[in-house]
Amino acid sequence: MESGQKADFQKLQRYDRGQEHLHYYAFDILWLNGHNLQTVPLIERKKILQLLLAEPPPHIHYLEHIENDGIAFFEEVKKKRGEGMIAKRADSPYSPGLRSKDWFKVKTGYWQEMVVCGYIPSEKGARPFSSLLCAVYETGSLVYTGRVGTGFSEEMMEDLMPKLRDLEIDRLTIENAPAEKNIRWLRPRLICEVKFSNWTNDGIMRHASFVGLRTDKKPEDIHFEQAVKPVIPTGRVKFTNLDKLFWPEEGYTKEDVIAYYRDVAEVILPYLKDRPQSLYRTPSGIIEKGFFQKNVSEIAPDWAETVELTNSDGEKIEYLLCQDEDTLLYMANLGCIEINPWSSSLPQLENPDFMIFDLDPVDVDMSDVVRLAFDFKRLFDQLGIPAYCKTSGSRGLHLYVPVRRCYTYSQVQNFVKLIETYIHSQNPEITSLERSPAARKGKIYLDYLQNAKGKTMASVYSIRPRLGAPVSAPLSWDELHTGLDPRKFTLRTMRRRLERKGDLWHNIFKQRVDMQKVLNTLKDQET
Repeated sequence: MESGQKADFQKLQRYDRGQEHLHYYAFDILWLNGHNLQTVPLIERKKILQLLLAEPPPHIHYLEHIENDGIAFFEEVKKKRGEGMIAKRADSPYSPGLRSKDWFKVKTGYWQEMVVCGYIPSEKGARPFSSLLCAVYETGSLVYTGRVGTGFSEEMMEDLMPKLRDLEIDRLTIENAPAEKNIRWLRPRLICEVKFSNWTNDGIMRHASFVGLRTDKKPEDIHFEQAVKPVIPTGRVKFTNLDKLFWPEEGYTKEDVIAYYRDVAEVILPYLKDRPQSLYRTPSGIIEKGFFQKNVSEIAPDWAETVELTNSDGEKIEYLLCQDEDTLLYMANLGCIEINPWSSSLPQLENPDFMIFDLDPVDVDMSDVVRLAFDFKRLFDQLGIPAYCKTSGSRGLHLYVPVRRCYTYSQVQNFVKLIETYIHSQNPEITSLERSPAARKGKIYLDYLQNAKGKTMASVYSIRPRLGAPVSAPLSWDELHTGLDPRKFTLRTMRRRLERKGDLWHNIFKQRVDMQKVLNTLKDQET
Protein backbone atom coordinates (compact mmCIF):
# COMPACT_ATOMS: atom_id res chain seq x y z
CA MET A 1 0.00 0.00 0.00
CA GLU A 2 1.07 3.58 -0.59
CA SER A 3 1.11 6.01 2.29
CA GLY A 4 -2.50 6.99 2.93
CA GLN A 5 -3.63 3.39 2.27
CA LYS A 6 -3.80 3.69 -1.53
CA ALA A 7 -3.06 0.51 -3.44
CA ASP A 8 0.10 0.50 -5.56
CA PHE A 9 -0.09 -1.96 -8.45
CA GLN A 10 3.58 -1.57 -9.40
CA LYS A 11 4.81 -2.30 -5.88
CA LEU A 12 2.69 -5.44 -5.79
CA GLN A 13 4.19 -6.62 -9.08
CA ARG A 14 7.72 -6.09 -7.79
CA TYR A 15 7.09 -7.51 -4.34
CA ASP A 16 9.74 -10.08 -3.34
CA ARG A 17 9.84 -9.99 0.47
CA GLY A 18 8.10 -13.31 1.10
CA GLN A 19 4.49 -14.22 1.68
CA GLU A 20 4.31 -13.30 5.38
CA HIS A 21 3.49 -9.67 4.52
CA LEU A 22 0.85 -10.42 1.86
CA HIS A 23 -2.88 -10.26 2.54
CA TYR A 24 -5.57 -12.11 0.59
CA TYR A 25 -9.05 -10.60 0.23
CA ALA A 26 -11.82 -13.03 -0.78
CA PHE A 27 -14.90 -11.50 -2.44
CA ASP A 28 -16.71 -14.56 -3.87
CA ILE A 29 -16.95 -18.32 -3.50
CA LEU A 30 -17.64 -20.60 -6.47
CA TRP A 31 -17.26 -24.10 -4.99
CA LEU A 32 -17.84 -25.54 -1.51
CA ASN A 33 -17.06 -29.13 -0.54
CA GLY A 34 -17.39 -30.28 -4.14
CA HIS A 35 -20.64 -28.39 -4.78
CA ASN A 36 -20.79 -25.84 -7.61
CA LEU A 37 -22.12 -22.51 -6.30
CA GLN A 38 -21.83 -20.55 -9.54
CA THR A 39 -25.60 -20.49 -10.17
CA VAL A 40 -26.36 -19.39 -6.59
CA PRO A 41 -27.20 -15.64 -6.44
CA LEU A 42 -24.18 -13.47 -5.62
CA ILE A 43 -25.64 -12.12 -2.37
CA GLU A 44 -26.16 -15.70 -1.11
CA ARG A 45 -22.62 -16.69 -2.12
CA LYS A 46 -21.32 -13.72 -0.17
CA LYS A 47 -23.25 -14.82 2.93
CA ILE A 48 -21.73 -18.31 2.68
CA LEU A 49 -18.25 -16.81 2.27
CA GLN A 50 -18.74 -14.51 5.25
CA LEU A 51 -19.75 -17.46 7.45
CA LEU A 52 -16.69 -19.44 6.34
CA LEU A 53 -14.41 -16.50 7.13
CA ALA A 54 -15.98 -15.60 10.46
CA GLU A 55 -12.65 -16.38 12.16
CA PRO A 56 -10.10 -16.31 9.32
CA PRO A 57 -6.33 -16.71 9.48
CA PRO A 58 -4.48 -13.41 10.05
CA HIS A 59 -3.68 -12.76 6.38
CA ILE A 60 -7.02 -13.78 4.83
CA HIS A 61 -9.94 -11.35 4.87
CA TYR A 62 -13.56 -11.25 3.81
CA LEU A 63 -14.04 -8.32 1.40
CA GLU A 64 -17.05 -6.26 2.46
CA HIS A 65 -19.40 -4.71 -0.09
CA ILE A 66 -21.69 -1.69 -0.23
CA GLU A 67 -25.40 -2.11 -0.93
CA ASN A 68 -27.66 0.57 -2.44
CA ASP A 69 -25.28 3.51 -1.84
CA GLY A 70 -23.19 2.97 -4.95
CA ILE A 71 -23.12 6.62 -6.05
CA ALA A 72 -21.89 7.85 -2.67
CA PHE A 73 -19.31 5.06 -2.55
CA PHE A 74 -18.08 5.94 -6.04
CA GLU A 75 -17.61 9.58 -4.99
CA GLU A 76 -15.52 8.36 -2.05
CA VAL A 77 -13.40 6.25 -4.42
CA LYS A 78 -12.78 9.34 -6.56
CA LYS A 79 -11.76 11.41 -3.52
CA LYS A 80 -9.19 8.75 -2.64
CA ARG A 81 -7.95 8.72 -6.26
CA GLY A 82 -8.88 5.07 -6.70
CA GLU A 83 -9.15 3.43 -10.11
CA GLY A 84 -12.86 2.70 -9.78
CA MET A 85 -15.29 0.11 -8.53
CA ILE A 86 -17.15 -2.99 -9.69
CA ALA A 87 -20.95 -2.75 -9.64
CA LYS A 88 -22.72 -6.12 -9.48
CA ARG A 89 -26.32 -7.27 -9.47
CA ALA A 90 -27.09 -8.85 -6.11
CA ASP A 91 -28.91 -11.80 -7.72
CA SER A 92 -26.34 -12.47 -10.44
CA PRO A 93 -24.77 -15.90 -11.03
CA TYR A 94 -21.08 -16.30 -11.73
CA SER A 95 -20.53 -16.65 -15.50
CA PRO A 96 -16.96 -17.83 -16.19
CA GLY A 97 -15.49 -16.69 -19.50
CA LEU A 98 -18.42 -14.41 -20.35
CA ARG A 99 -18.73 -10.62 -20.36
CA SER A 100 -21.87 -10.44 -18.30
CA LYS A 101 -24.12 -7.38 -18.09
CA ASP A 102 -24.53 -8.26 -14.39
CA TRP A 103 -21.08 -6.90 -13.51
CA PHE A 104 -19.83 -3.46 -14.56
CA LYS A 105 -16.40 -1.91 -14.11
CA VAL A 106 -16.98 1.77 -13.30
CA LYS A 107 -13.73 3.75 -13.60
CA THR A 108 -12.95 7.13 -12.09
CA GLY A 109 -10.84 8.21 -15.05
CA TYR A 110 -9.16 6.84 -18.14
CA TRP A 111 -7.46 3.51 -17.47
CA GLN A 112 -6.81 1.12 -20.33
CA GLU A 113 -4.96 -2.11 -20.93
CA MET A 114 -2.63 -1.71 -23.92
CA VAL A 115 -0.48 -3.92 -26.09
CA VAL A 116 3.17 -2.83 -26.07
CA CYS A 117 4.06 -2.60 -29.76
CA GLY A 118 7.40 -0.78 -29.63
CA TYR A 119 9.72 1.52 -27.74
CA ILE A 120 11.94 4.51 -28.38
CA PRO A 121 15.52 4.24 -27.05
CA SER A 122 16.59 6.94 -24.64
CA GLU A 123 19.28 9.44 -25.47
CA LYS A 124 20.02 9.69 -21.76
CA GLY A 125 22.39 7.11 -20.39
CA ALA A 126 20.43 6.66 -17.18
CA ARG A 127 17.31 5.42 -19.01
CA PRO A 128 17.30 2.38 -21.34
CA PHE A 129 14.23 3.74 -23.19
CA SER A 130 12.39 7.03 -23.26
CA SER A 131 8.89 5.69 -23.88
CA LEU A 132 6.81 2.64 -24.78
CA LEU A 133 4.52 2.64 -27.81
CA CYS A 134 1.04 1.30 -27.17
CA ALA A 135 -1.74 -0.14 -29.29
CA VAL A 136 -5.02 -2.04 -29.07
CA TYR A 137 -6.71 -4.49 -31.40
CA GLU A 138 -9.68 -3.30 -33.38
CA THR A 139 -11.41 -5.93 -35.56
CA GLY A 140 -8.21 -7.90 -35.90
CA SER A 141 -5.83 -5.00 -36.61
CA LEU A 142 -3.43 -3.22 -34.29
CA VAL A 143 -4.23 0.47 -33.85
CA TYR A 144 -1.61 2.80 -32.35
CA THR A 145 -2.84 4.68 -29.27
CA GLY A 146 0.18 6.70 -28.14
CA ARG A 147 3.36 6.72 -26.09
CA VAL A 148 3.92 6.20 -22.38
CA GLY A 149 7.03 7.87 -20.95
CA THR A 150 6.26 8.32 -17.25
CA GLY A 151 5.39 6.10 -14.33
CA PHE A 152 8.52 3.91 -14.55
CA SER A 153 10.97 3.43 -11.74
CA GLU A 154 14.61 2.65 -12.60
CA GLU A 155 14.10 -0.86 -11.30
CA MET A 156 11.10 -1.43 -13.52
CA MET A 157 12.86 -0.10 -16.63
CA GLU A 158 15.80 -2.43 -16.00
CA ASP A 159 13.38 -5.33 -15.61
CA LEU A 160 11.49 -4.40 -18.79
CA MET A 161 14.43 -3.85 -21.11
CA PRO A 162 15.46 -7.53 -21.63
CA LYS A 163 11.84 -8.38 -22.40
CA LEU A 164 11.71 -5.61 -25.00
CA ARG A 165 14.95 -6.69 -26.70
CA ASP A 166 13.73 -10.29 -26.98
CA LEU A 167 10.63 -9.11 -28.88
CA GLU A 168 12.27 -6.72 -31.38
CA ILE A 169 11.30 -7.06 -35.06
CA ASP A 170 12.12 -5.07 -38.18
CA ARG A 171 8.62 -3.84 -38.93
CA LEU A 172 5.07 -4.08 -37.66
CA THR A 173 1.74 -3.64 -39.45
CA ILE A 174 -0.14 -1.08 -37.40
CA GLU A 175 -2.73 1.59 -38.12
CA ASN A 176 -2.27 5.24 -37.20
CA ALA A 177 1.48 4.62 -36.81
CA PRO A 178 3.67 7.48 -35.51
CA ALA A 179 6.20 9.16 -37.81
CA GLU A 180 9.31 8.83 -35.61
CA LYS A 181 12.23 7.11 -37.32
CA ASN A 182 14.01 5.66 -34.27
CA ILE A 183 11.21 3.30 -33.22
CA ARG A 184 12.10 -0.24 -32.23
CA TRP A 185 9.06 -2.31 -33.16
CA LEU A 186 8.09 -5.34 -31.07
CA ARG A 187 6.10 -8.51 -31.54
CA PRO A 188 2.80 -7.68 -29.79
CA ARG A 189 3.17 -9.96 -26.77
CA LEU A 190 3.40 -7.70 -23.71
CA ILE A 191 0.37 -6.08 -22.11
CA CYS A 192 0.55 -3.06 -19.83
CA GLU A 193 -1.98 -1.00 -17.95
CA VAL A 194 -1.93 2.74 -18.53
CA LYS A 195 -3.72 5.70 -16.96
CA PHE A 196 -4.16 8.95 -18.89
CA SER A 197 -6.12 12.17 -18.85
CA ASN A 198 -8.12 11.90 -22.07
CA TRP A 199 -8.11 10.95 -25.77
CA THR A 200 -7.17 13.34 -28.57
CA ASN A 201 -9.41 13.60 -31.65
CA ASP A 202 -6.92 11.33 -33.42
CA GLY A 203 -7.30 8.59 -30.82
CA ILE A 204 -4.03 9.24 -28.98
CA MET A 205 -3.72 9.20 -25.18
CA ARG A 206 -3.00 12.47 -23.40
CA HIS A 207 -0.56 12.54 -20.47
CA ALA A 208 -0.21 8.76 -20.28
CA SER A 209 1.46 7.13 -17.28
CA PHE A 210 2.59 3.52 -16.91
CA VAL A 211 0.83 1.50 -14.19
CA GLY A 212 2.24 -2.00 -14.67
CA LEU A 213 2.42 -5.14 -16.81
CA ARG A 214 -0.47 -7.58 -17.08
CA THR A 215 0.10 -11.31 -17.53
CA ASP A 216 -3.48 -12.54 -17.16
CA LYS A 217 -4.77 -11.71 -20.65
CA LYS A 218 -4.01 -12.43 -24.29
CA PRO A 219 -2.85 -9.50 -26.47
CA GLU A 220 -5.57 -10.14 -29.05
CA ASP A 221 -8.19 -9.63 -26.32
CA ILE A 222 -7.06 -6.05 -25.70
CA HIS A 223 -9.54 -3.61 -27.28
CA PHE A 224 -10.62 -0.04 -26.74
CA GLU A 225 -12.44 0.01 -23.42
CA GLN A 226 -15.54 2.12 -23.56
CA ALA A 227 -17.94 2.44 -20.68
CA VAL A 228 -21.49 1.76 -21.83
CA LYS A 229 -24.28 2.78 -19.51
CA PRO A 230 -26.78 0.02 -18.71
CA VAL A 231 -30.14 0.28 -20.45
CA ILE A 232 -32.95 1.50 -18.22
CA PRO A 233 -36.60 2.10 -19.18
CA THR A 234 -37.52 5.57 -20.37
CA GLY A 235 -40.74 7.30 -19.41
CA ARG A 236 -42.45 5.80 -22.47
CA VAL A 237 -40.47 2.70 -23.46
CA LYS A 238 -40.20 -0.50 -21.45
CA PHE A 239 -37.54 -2.96 -22.59
CA THR A 240 -37.87 -6.74 -22.75
CA ASN A 241 -35.44 -9.68 -22.97
CA LEU A 242 -32.38 -7.45 -22.72
CA ASP A 243 -30.05 -10.41 -22.19
CA LYS A 244 -31.21 -12.20 -25.35
CA LEU A 245 -28.15 -13.17 -27.38
CA PHE A 246 -28.26 -11.55 -30.84
CA TRP A 247 -24.69 -12.37 -31.97
CA PRO A 248 -23.59 -15.71 -30.46
CA GLU A 249 -19.99 -15.50 -31.68
CA GLU A 250 -19.40 -11.93 -30.50
CA GLY A 251 -21.57 -12.20 -27.39
CA TYR A 252 -23.62 -9.09 -28.24
CA THR A 253 -27.14 -8.97 -26.84
CA LYS A 254 -30.36 -7.12 -27.48
CA GLU A 255 -29.30 -4.69 -24.75
CA ASP A 256 -26.16 -3.88 -26.74
CA VAL A 257 -28.32 -2.88 -29.74
CA ILE A 258 -30.60 -0.68 -27.64
CA ALA A 259 -27.62 0.91 -25.87
CA TYR A 260 -25.96 1.65 -29.23
CA TYR A 261 -29.00 3.42 -30.65
CA ARG A 262 -29.46 5.35 -27.39
CA ASP A 263 -25.86 6.55 -27.60
CA VAL A 264 -25.97 7.53 -31.32
CA ALA A 265 -29.53 8.89 -31.31
CA GLU A 266 -28.37 12.49 -31.70
CA VAL A 267 -26.48 11.77 -34.93
CA ILE A 268 -28.80 9.22 -36.54
CA LEU A 269 -32.16 10.93 -35.91
CA PRO A 270 -31.69 13.73 -38.50
CA TYR A 271 -31.57 10.97 -41.15
CA LEU A 272 -34.73 9.29 -39.82
CA LYS A 273 -37.14 12.09 -38.89
CA ASP A 274 -40.27 12.60 -41.03
CA ARG A 275 -39.46 9.44 -43.04
CA PRO A 276 -41.75 6.39 -43.10
CA GLN A 277 -39.92 3.44 -41.58
CA SER A 278 -39.97 -0.07 -43.05
CA LEU A 279 -39.35 -2.09 -39.91
CA TYR A 280 -36.97 -4.99 -40.50
CA ARG A 281 -37.45 -7.04 -37.35
CA THR A 282 -34.89 -9.63 -36.29
CA PRO A 283 -36.11 -10.66 -32.81
CA SER A 284 -33.69 -13.61 -32.71
CA GLY A 285 -30.69 -11.57 -33.78
CA ILE A 286 -28.62 -13.03 -36.60
CA ILE A 287 -29.58 -16.57 -35.61
CA GLU A 288 -32.75 -16.46 -37.73
CA LYS A 289 -33.78 -14.49 -40.81
CA GLY A 290 -35.83 -11.41 -40.01
CA PHE A 291 -39.05 -10.08 -41.55
CA PHE A 292 -40.31 -6.71 -42.79
CA GLN A 293 -43.26 -5.02 -41.13
CA LYS A 294 -44.57 -1.82 -42.67
CA ASN A 295 -48.06 -1.54 -41.17
CA VAL A 296 -47.85 -0.68 -37.47
CA SER A 297 -51.52 0.17 -36.96
CA GLU A 298 -51.92 -2.62 -34.38
CA ILE A 299 -48.63 -2.25 -32.52
CA ALA A 300 -47.60 1.42 -32.51
CA PRO A 301 -47.89 3.03 -29.04
CA ASP A 302 -50.26 5.97 -28.66
CA TRP A 303 -47.41 8.43 -28.16
CA ALA A 304 -45.59 7.49 -31.40
CA GLU A 305 -46.18 9.46 -34.61
CA THR A 306 -47.36 7.59 -37.69
CA VAL A 307 -48.48 8.39 -41.22
CA GLU A 308 -51.15 6.55 -43.22
CA LEU A 309 -50.33 5.97 -46.89
CA THR A 310 -52.03 4.10 -49.71
CA ASN A 311 -49.98 1.62 -51.73
CA SER A 312 -50.28 0.80 -55.42
CA ASP A 313 -52.95 -1.83 -54.66
CA GLY A 314 -55.13 0.71 -52.84
CA GLU A 315 -54.26 -0.77 -49.45
CA LYS A 316 -53.91 1.65 -46.55
CA ILE A 317 -50.66 1.22 -44.57
CA GLU A 318 -49.83 3.03 -41.34
CA TYR A 319 -46.08 3.66 -41.23
CA LEU A 320 -44.11 4.52 -38.12
CA LEU A 321 -42.22 7.84 -38.07
CA CYS A 322 -39.00 7.87 -36.05
CA GLN A 323 -39.22 11.40 -34.65
CA ASP A 324 -37.33 11.05 -31.38
CA GLU A 325 -35.07 8.87 -29.27
CA ASP A 326 -37.94 7.04 -27.60
CA THR A 327 -39.30 5.88 -30.96
CA LEU A 328 -35.83 4.78 -32.04
CA LEU A 329 -35.46 2.73 -28.84
CA TYR A 330 -38.97 1.34 -29.27
CA MET A 331 -37.95 0.10 -32.72
CA ALA A 332 -34.77 -1.44 -31.30
CA ASN A 333 -36.83 -3.20 -28.62
CA LEU A 334 -38.99 -4.69 -31.40
CA GLY A 335 -35.82 -6.32 -32.72
CA CYS A 336 -35.01 -3.73 -35.39
CA ILE A 337 -31.26 -4.18 -35.53
CA GLU A 338 -31.33 -2.49 -38.94
CA ILE A 339 -33.07 0.86 -39.52
CA ASN A 340 -34.65 1.38 -42.96
CA PRO A 341 -36.08 4.85 -43.69
CA TRP A 342 -37.58 6.05 -46.93
CA SER A 343 -35.48 8.30 -49.20
CA SER A 344 -38.18 10.98 -49.10
CA SER A 345 -39.58 12.86 -46.13
CA LEU A 346 -42.76 14.61 -45.10
CA PRO A 347 -44.43 16.63 -46.39
CA GLN A 348 -43.03 15.75 -49.85
CA LEU A 349 -43.06 11.96 -49.91
CA GLU A 350 -43.27 11.92 -53.72
CA ASN A 351 -39.92 13.74 -54.00
CA PRO A 352 -36.80 11.97 -52.74
CA ASP A 353 -34.07 13.79 -50.83
CA PHE A 354 -31.31 11.62 -52.29
CA MET A 355 -30.05 9.91 -55.37
CA ILE A 356 -28.60 6.60 -54.20
CA PHE A 357 -25.81 4.84 -56.07
CA ASP A 358 -25.58 1.30 -54.71
CA LEU A 359 -22.27 -0.42 -55.48
CA ASP A 360 -23.04 -4.06 -54.67
CA PRO A 361 -20.12 -6.46 -55.37
CA VAL A 362 -20.53 -10.19 -55.93
CA ASP A 363 -17.23 -12.01 -55.38
CA VAL A 364 -15.27 -8.81 -56.04
CA ASP A 365 -12.40 -7.46 -53.96
CA MET A 366 -13.11 -4.29 -51.99
CA SER A 367 -10.18 -2.57 -53.71
CA ASP A 368 -12.13 -2.76 -57.00
CA VAL A 369 -15.22 -1.32 -55.32
CA VAL A 370 -13.13 1.58 -54.01
CA ARG A 371 -11.61 2.25 -57.42
CA LEU A 372 -15.08 2.30 -58.97
CA ALA A 373 -16.32 4.69 -56.28
CA PHE A 374 -13.59 7.11 -57.31
CA ASP A 375 -14.69 6.82 -60.95
CA PHE A 376 -18.09 8.02 -59.78
CA LYS A 377 -16.44 10.75 -57.70
CA ARG A 378 -14.45 12.09 -60.66
CA LEU A 379 -17.61 12.23 -62.77
CA PHE A 380 -19.54 13.91 -59.95
CA ASP A 381 -16.79 16.51 -59.59
CA GLN A 382 -16.90 17.23 -63.33
CA LEU A 383 -20.66 17.77 -63.10
CA GLY A 384 -20.46 19.84 -59.92
CA ILE A 385 -22.36 17.23 -57.91
CA PRO A 386 -21.63 16.80 -54.17
CA ALA A 387 -21.48 13.15 -53.12
CA TYR A 388 -21.33 11.42 -49.76
CA CYS A 389 -20.01 7.91 -49.21
CA LYS A 390 -20.81 5.25 -46.64
CA THR A 391 -20.16 1.57 -46.21
CA SER A 392 -23.22 -0.54 -46.84
CA GLY A 393 -22.60 -2.44 -43.62
CA SER A 394 -22.16 -5.50 -45.77
CA ARG A 395 -19.84 -5.97 -48.75
CA GLY A 396 -20.31 -2.78 -50.75
CA LEU A 397 -20.49 1.02 -50.73
CA HIS A 398 -23.37 3.48 -51.01
CA LEU A 399 -22.96 6.90 -52.62
CA TYR A 400 -25.61 9.48 -51.71
CA VAL A 401 -26.23 12.68 -53.63
CA PRO A 402 -28.65 15.22 -52.08
CA VAL A 403 -31.20 16.37 -54.64
CA ARG A 404 -33.65 19.28 -54.76
CA ARG A 405 -37.10 18.12 -53.71
CA CYS A 406 -38.83 19.02 -56.96
CA TYR A 407 -38.18 15.75 -58.80
CA THR A 408 -40.17 12.52 -58.69
CA TYR A 409 -38.79 9.10 -57.84
CA SER A 410 -39.05 8.15 -61.49
CA GLN A 411 -37.02 11.18 -62.59
CA VAL A 412 -34.36 10.52 -59.97
CA GLN A 413 -34.17 6.85 -60.91
CA ASN A 414 -33.73 7.71 -64.60
CA PHE A 415 -30.95 10.17 -63.74
CA VAL A 416 -29.14 7.54 -61.64
CA LYS A 417 -29.60 5.03 -64.47
CA LEU A 418 -28.01 7.50 -66.90
CA ILE A 419 -24.97 7.97 -64.65
CA GLU A 420 -24.60 4.26 -63.91
CA THR A 421 -24.96 3.31 -67.57
CA TYR A 422 -22.09 5.64 -68.41
CA ILE A 423 -19.92 4.27 -65.59
CA HIS A 424 -20.74 0.73 -66.75
CA SER A 425 -19.68 1.60 -70.30
CA GLN A 426 -16.31 2.73 -68.94
CA ASN A 427 -15.90 -0.32 -66.69
CA PRO A 428 -17.68 -3.26 -68.40
CA GLU A 429 -15.19 -5.79 -67.07
CA ILE A 430 -16.08 -5.21 -63.39
CA THR A 431 -19.64 -3.77 -63.43
CA SER A 432 -23.08 -5.07 -64.29
CA LEU A 433 -26.60 -3.69 -64.65
CA GLU A 434 -28.12 -7.19 -64.55
CA ARG A 435 -30.44 -7.97 -61.63
CA SER A 436 -29.81 -11.72 -61.65
CA PRO A 437 -26.99 -12.60 -59.18
CA ALA A 438 -25.88 -15.44 -61.46
CA ALA A 439 -25.44 -13.00 -64.36
CA ARG A 440 -23.29 -10.60 -62.31
CA LYS A 441 -21.00 -12.97 -60.48
CA GLY A 442 -17.55 -11.42 -60.24
CA LYS A 443 -19.04 -7.99 -60.99
CA ILE A 444 -20.17 -4.91 -59.07
CA TYR A 445 -23.91 -4.52 -59.50
CA LEU A 446 -25.03 -0.94 -60.12
CA ASP A 447 -28.55 -0.97 -58.74
CA TYR A 448 -30.37 2.14 -59.92
CA LEU A 449 -33.68 0.44 -59.05
CA GLN A 450 -33.08 1.25 -55.39
CA ASN A 451 -34.31 4.73 -56.30
CA ALA A 452 -37.98 3.80 -56.24
CA LYS A 453 -40.78 4.95 -53.97
CA GLY A 454 -40.99 2.73 -50.89
CA LYS A 455 -37.59 1.14 -51.49
CA THR A 456 -35.32 1.44 -48.47
CA MET A 457 -31.63 1.16 -47.67
CA ALA A 458 -30.00 0.69 -44.29
CA SER A 459 -29.62 4.17 -42.83
CA VAL A 460 -26.28 5.76 -42.22
CA TYR A 461 -25.19 4.67 -38.68
CA SER A 462 -27.50 1.65 -38.84
CA ILE A 463 -26.28 -1.68 -37.48
CA ARG A 464 -26.67 -4.59 -39.90
CA PRO A 465 -27.78 -8.04 -38.68
CA ARG A 466 -24.66 -9.78 -39.95
CA LEU A 467 -21.61 -11.45 -38.47
CA GLY A 468 -19.50 -8.99 -36.50
CA ALA A 469 -22.38 -6.50 -35.99
CA PRO A 470 -21.20 -4.15 -38.78
CA VAL A 471 -22.46 -0.58 -39.05
CA SER A 472 -23.22 1.38 -42.21
CA ALA A 473 -20.56 4.01 -41.56
CA PRO A 474 -20.09 7.37 -43.30
CA LEU A 475 -16.63 7.87 -44.79
CA SER A 476 -14.69 10.90 -45.88
CA TRP A 477 -13.29 10.55 -49.39
CA ASP A 478 -9.82 10.72 -47.84
CA GLU A 479 -10.58 7.51 -45.93
CA LEU A 480 -11.51 5.63 -49.07
CA HIS A 481 -8.50 3.57 -50.15
CA THR A 482 -7.82 0.13 -51.59
CA GLY A 483 -7.03 -1.30 -48.17
CA LEU A 484 -10.45 -0.32 -46.76
CA ASP A 485 -11.95 -2.96 -44.48
CA PRO A 486 -15.65 -2.21 -43.77
CA ARG A 487 -15.64 -4.83 -41.00
CA LYS A 488 -13.86 -2.32 -38.77
CA PHE A 489 -17.01 -0.25 -38.37
CA THR A 490 -19.08 -2.11 -35.82
CA LEU A 491 -21.50 -1.77 -32.96
CA ARG A 492 -18.47 -1.80 -30.66
CA THR A 493 -16.20 0.64 -32.52
CA MET A 494 -18.67 3.22 -33.85
CA ARG A 495 -19.07 5.27 -30.68
CA ARG A 496 -15.34 5.89 -30.50
CA ARG A 497 -15.25 6.81 -34.19
CA LEU A 498 -18.01 9.36 -33.63
CA GLU A 499 -16.07 10.86 -30.73
CA ARG A 500 -13.07 11.28 -33.02
CA LYS A 501 -14.70 12.18 -36.33
CA GLY A 502 -18.13 13.58 -35.52
CA ASP A 503 -20.92 13.27 -38.08
CA LEU A 504 -19.23 13.29 -41.50
CA TRP A 505 -22.58 13.82 -43.23
CA HIS A 506 -23.76 16.84 -41.24
CA ASN A 507 -23.62 19.12 -44.30
CA ILE A 508 -25.40 16.77 -46.67
CA PHE A 509 -28.52 18.91 -47.12
CA LYS A 510 -26.75 22.25 -47.45
CA GLN A 511 -26.16 21.84 -51.20
CA ARG A 512 -28.84 19.99 -53.14
CA VAL A 513 -28.41 19.09 -56.80
CA ASP A 514 -30.67 20.55 -59.48
CA MET A 515 -30.82 17.62 -61.92
CA GLN A 516 -32.18 19.70 -64.78
CA LYS A 517 -29.22 22.07 -64.61
CA VAL A 518 -26.84 19.11 -64.71
CA LEU A 519 -28.65 17.68 -67.74
CA ASN A 520 -28.51 21.05 -69.47
CA THR A 521 -24.77 21.19 -68.83
CA LEU A 522 -24.36 17.73 -70.37
CA LYS A 523 -26.35 18.80 -73.47
CA ASP A 524 -24.23 21.93 -73.84
CA GLN A 525 -21.08 19.82 -73.68
CA GLU A 526 -22.40 17.52 -76.41
CA THR A 527 -23.14 20.43 -78.71
